[in-house]
Amino acid sequence: MRRAVGDGMRGRLLSILLVLMGLVLLALGVPLGRSLADRQQQDMFLDRLGDTTRFASQAGQASGPVDLGLLREGLVRYQSVYGATAAVLAPDGAVLAVSGSTGPLGLDEVRQRVANAAAGRLSDVPGFAWPWDHRPLVVAEPVYRAGDVVGVAVTVSPADRMRAAVLRGWAAIAGIALVGLVLFVLAATRLTAWVLRPVRRLDAAAHTIATGDLDARVAADTGPPELRRLASAFNEMTDALAAALEQQRAFVANASHQLRNPLGALLLRVEHAAMEASPEVATELAEAEEEGRRLSRVLDDLLAVARLENARAEPRRLDAVALLADRVRNWRVVAAKRGIDLMLEPTPGAWVVADPTALGSCLDAILDNALKFSGEGTTVRVTVRDVPGADPRMVDLAVADEGPGLDAGELARVGERFWRGARDQNEPGSGLGLSIVRTLMDPYGGRLHVEPGAARGLVVAVRLPTDR
Repeated sequence: MRRAVGDGMRGRLLSILLVLMGLVLLALGVPLGRSLADRQQQDMFLDRLGDTTRFASQAGQASGPVDLGLLREGLVRYQSVYGATAAVLAPDGAVLAVSGSTGPLGLDEVRQRVANAAAGRLSDVPGFAWPWDHRPLVVAEPVYRAGDVVGVAVTVSPADRMRAAVLRGWAAIAGIALVGLVLFVLAATRLTAWVLRPVRRLDAAAHTIATGDLDARVAADTGPPELRRLASAFNEMTDALAAALEQQRAFVANASHQLRNPLGALLLRVEHAAMEASPEVATELAEAEEEGRRLSRVLDDLLAVARLENARAEPRRLDAVALLADRVRNWRVVAAKRGIDLMLEPTPGAWVVADPTALGSCLDAILDNALKFSGEGTTVRVTVRDVPGADPRMVDLAVADEGPGLDAGELARVGERFWRGARDQNEPGSGLGLSIVRTLMDPYGGRLHVEPGAARGLVVAVRLPTDR
């Protein structure tokens, strides 16, 4: 899961870099390709313009059929060399001399340019043409004689070679861009790995700490300087947090231990005083003694919590059904004394990963609560059930009682330390049992789950991922 998070972050960063690189390549490649096409088209236009102007000059100097015959021979040679149709037309469009077939002269673009030239307008550079546009390049120039337009010289040149050259140039640009993109991807992959390696380590360490292992630290010797400083700050923060928690646990353990002796002495004095006191005073002293014993139980639970939070147990694969059967067998004696039927319902097998001692303590705390709040003649049912829609698969080791239950507001507070329902203030206990369950299950990916019973009471479960 942690590797998937790191790979996802790396993929997003690479995607952003690739999009930016693609935009840069487009911003450079598109104008370059347009410039290449314009230059090829302009070069061909200028070349054909020079030839057409020369034909117009020769036609303007022709004074008879002989000169037109020589001009026609020149037009034929021109077509044989360049594959372009060349012609000299009268202002009304009549053909005076042509290099070959007059078919190309019937194109709309040819007629338009011839009309412009007959009106005395010079040819201009045609607009941008895509390489897959197969229209020919048409150049028409007026023929002047004594300052008057007496005809039009026109060339109609196939542009296939020019556009093929444009396509080759675009392919070369695309190839260079592709090579650059591949090199960029390789460089960006290594760069993102270098940048995100400390981030993945921070993510893994934070996840480890969140599960309760405060010994996790991050190497602060790789990555950019900013991330190195972040890793160092993270380690310092973790050290401070571990020290604060250790001080807190030590304080709870020491306070609980130190208070037990004077409290024990106080209870002995109260008990001794009650034996010599009048009945009225003895009753008050007995109630004070009971409160003192209740305080003693709270101190014992606090000491147990401190010890459990300091414990480091290695989880292992457990048969959840077998463990439940063992705990139910041990608690049946208590249930029988209270007139409660404790049942382990038939259930399919399930394997979980946890510390057996910790999981056994959790089940004991849940069973103790269920038997404490279920009345005589009731039934407490224990089962293993799948959690619907959980991925990976999770199971509940569930205990359902038939006690008074809790309302919605009280359900939200179950598992808080020292919290007890309003109806349970006079029941023995400290309010730490289910909070201990939550503390013990966190390191194994488990949690405490509480829901109302089907008819009444509560269903309290330890929810754990299964070992497939």
